[in-house]
This record gives sequence, structure tokens and C-alpha cells, in this order.
Amino acid sequence: MKTVRPCVFETNSSSTHSLTMVAASRWDDFENGKGMYSTEHEDLFSASDLYKMFLEGDQDGDFNSEEYEKYLAENHTEKLTAEEFEFVIQNYKVARQCYSHDRYQLTESFKKEITDKFGENTHLNREVFELIGQWLSDNGMQTCDEWKDDDEKEWFSYEQTIEGVNVVAFGKYGWG
Repeated sequence: MKTVRPCVFETNSSSTHSLTMVAASRWDDFENGKGMYSTEHEDLFSASDLYKMFLEGDQDGDFNSEEYEKYLAENHTEKLTAEEFEFVIQNYKVARQCYSHDRYQLTESFKKEITDKFGENTHLNREVFELIGQWLSDNGMQTCDEWKDDDEKEWFSYEQTIEGVNVVAFGKYGWG
């Protein structure tokens, strides 16, 4: 890359660059497993954002809200709390395994961890993990580790305080 015009970001056409700016707290949540990156929107979403999106259903018109509400009710996920949903986000690897492998079962120790955390009446079971894992996968969501693990592109993040607000600029660059 060479500077042709001052203060202008220019690249050659065979490289890829992306840049996103967010509040530092959103980046921290992403790094701590309380949020995910959307490849579709090229932005970070908190667990609470994802929870709302999940309950609202498909906004692209693939199915209507009545069908989605019925689907959620059949899987008992309409009763899922925000805290339970965040737990699934933090355990996305388990959710992805449930979705990817039909016969994958939650281990007894993991079931106990869920019960200890949420009580006997929790709505979290293998089917719920599978459903959320499928939804996250279908919507191009990535954990921080998945986003950073890219063989073709390098990632970066840079935090700075601008007019009293902590922000993080992050993205990827490389061939691709």
C-alpha cells in the first residue's frame, strides 16, 4: 500500500480490509464471550441484542411471526430468559455441537452446571442448545476466537479515548 493522497485510505484491489468502530464495552463483551460478530452485518452484537433478535424471528420474510412463535413454543424457547440465552452464547461450542451432530448429548456434568446455575425449572436442554446453535450459525455469528482464527487475514484492534468515550477500532486485512 502506498500513500497517494494524504489522509485518504487507499488499497490495491487484490487485498481485503475491514474496519469497524464500537464502544470499548462492546469489544470487551465480545472478547469475554458475551457477544458475537455478525459476518452478515460486519458488526458486534451483545447477547441481549441477539436474544431480542432471536425472539423476534426472521425479519427477511422466510417465515411469518405466527409460524416462528409456534416454532419457539414447540421447542419451549419462548420461555427462555435473557440470562439463559447468554449462557448458550457463552457456550456456543456446545450449541454448535448439538446443531452439527444430531446425536450429541449434553454431558451429565454440563447438565448439572446448568441446573446449579438456573435451577430445576430451567428451559435449557439439548434441543434448545441445538435450536440456538442453528439460529446463530444460519445468521453468520462468530465468537471472538472464531473471528480471530482466520488463515487468510490478519486481525487488529486499537482502543482509544475520543472526547471522553472509549472506542475500539477493529478489523481484518490481507489477501482474499
